[in-house]
Amino acid sequence: MADVTKFAVKRINLPLLFEQLQAIGLGAPGLLMAGFQAIARQRYDPFAVRTEIGRTDGVPDFADPGELRFRFRNPLTGGEDTALDNLLAAHDATQNSTGQQQKQDDQDAVTPLVNNYNNWGTLTDVQKDANHRQLTRLVARLLDSTQNL
Repeated sequence: MADVTKFAVKRINLPLLFEQLQAIGLGAPGLLMAGFQAIARQRYDPFAVRTEIGRTDGVPDFADPGELRFRFRNPLTGGEDTALDNLLAAHDATQNSTGQQQKQDDQDAVTPLVNNYNNWGTLTDVQKDANHRQLTRLVARLLDSTQNL
């Protein structure tokens, strides 16, 4: 195992960060968001000041603002370390991961589906077909969140 400490004094979207780590070939390392506090589901802001985050055998463990503690299977190469630095610098927590975007799209589709159901008789065949397709996507993702029809 190889422990790597990095700093990103910015908001972090955890699912997006893991998706980006996969995309650059670093897999899914262990990660302690040591210098962060949860502000919303799956989003974290850095602590304002150095903070005690725990104790080991009575000895306090402190984390600096924005401290990320990664644990990789193997030590990072120079290129991988640079790629991780670049990823953290470019990370934009306002963006959604693929799964988060799918969930948002599904939530956005509910109201039109209900409206279309209530006005079914006024829909064209093309609109009805689109409604059926959207409903099929929603049901498939409800049953298996990995589906992306």
